[in-house]
Amino acid sequence: MERSQMKSGQHIEERNEMLSPEMLRLMETQDITYVKMQRDINRRNIDRLKNEMHLLDSSGSSSSRPQHTVFVDSEQEVKEFDPAAYFGTLPEFVDRKFNRPKVETLENSEIARPLSEDLRRAASARQIKLRELKDRLERETQLKRAESEMVIRRAMKEKGKKKKVGTDMLGLAVYKWRAERKK
Repeated sequence: MERSQMKSGQHIEERNEMLSPEMLRLMETQDITYVKMQRDINRRNIDRLKNEMHLLDSSGSSSSRPQHTVFVDSEQEVKEFDPAAYFGTLPEFVDRKFNRPKVETLENSEIARPLSEDLRRAASARQIKLRELKDRLERETQLKRAESEMVIRRAMKEKGKKKKVGTDMLGLAVYKWRAERKK
């Protein structure tokens, strides 16, 4: 009670400010193995979503642009380098990660173009998956924070003198225990 604070007439711990109310309720009702299990389930779902996003990502955004190393002999060749001519495709298809058709293939065969409605549906599905991935990543950080908090609270219940050293990357306090000789 010496180090507790009051906010609007209620005792609070400063550590609780870093956690959401949902995570505080989870910490009070569940043990650490449940939180670890939920983190593992969430991590598997994140991996699955990332793999699905990799398959859905056919547009060439600047952050996921394919990287190719092409060796040339001189600076002049570097300046004159044309990726579309080197890969034998149209400039529109250079940014694709896969299914980059050659010019000969485009001339010889007819390729069915997707309908605008299909493109719209694919874009909306992609946005839904991105939103779900973002939510799951936020939940992962919250569960990680709750798990570390539960470990620290369990350690704080043990005997020994402890001293607050600072804060960690999650914003939670870090404690250091004085070394005591065990008898």
